[in-house]
Amino acid sequence: MRGTYPMPGEYAVLAAYYETIGMADFANVYTQRLVNFAQANDWLGRQVIDLGCGTGASTRWLATTGYTVAAIDQSSEMLAEARRLSSTNLGIQWLQGDIRALSNAIGTYELAIALDVFNEINSLRDLETVFGAVHRILEPGKLFIFDLHTMQGLAERGEQATEILVENPDLMVILENQYDYDKQTLGQKYTIFHQQGGAWARRMTARTTRGFPVQAVTALLQRANFGIMALLNLNMELVDVTTIRAPRVMFVARKPE
Repeated sequence: MRGTYPMPGEYAVLAAYYETIGMADFANVYTQRLVNFAQANDWLGRQVIDLGCGTGASTRWLATTGYTVAAIDQSSEMLAEARRLSSTNLGIQWLQGDIRALSNAIGTYELAIALDVFNEINSLRDLETVFGAVHRILEPGKLFIFDLHTMQGLAERGEQATEILVENPDLMVILENQYDYDKQTLGQKYTIFHQQGGAWARRMTARTTRGFPVQAVTALLQRANFGIMALLNLNMELVDVTTIRAPRVMFVARKPE
């Protein structure tokens, strides 16, 4: 992600490595699956906004598939990397800004999508603010799709104390995970060793993601005047908010007509 919530320097470091270390993998796989799900459930539209677009994995697929796409992110470094990775003839509108402050000045859309974004929101209050902002820019009857790692999922990731994300002759990236059960947060520390021009350099950064109760998130969506169309697990199966046991859940919400 990529919204407004991490420390500014966090993605200044990660932007250049984001796709190499797999941080765009979820968007690369699930953007198409989620759009297909929407279409199978009678969604029609061409105007799409990618919220917290990062390096533009979702954005690129949407644009190459023929959608008219705007993509917004807080990080200038992530947007620069997204532009670098995208063809110049796709007509993507790149925007730098805070997704909590979306307004009709940037247009209105028939689909808002946010993948790998909302676990970096600081609080349920901020999440509610985002939901209200998305409601403002979404056309009546259209869809808002996003995902969240559940608290269970973040805790399971925290059990993997150390991971080697990349290990090749020129690049090594080590990730250290630590889950805080009191705060329901996952702290992740990245150590990057990169060889350039025959010399090795080390860079370090850290990020924190937060878990939110799925029932609380659905309540906030409803309070923002969204209808809950579906909750999906990673197998694209419908799940019940009261009994969900999954590391990650995808929300499909509809703005009323």
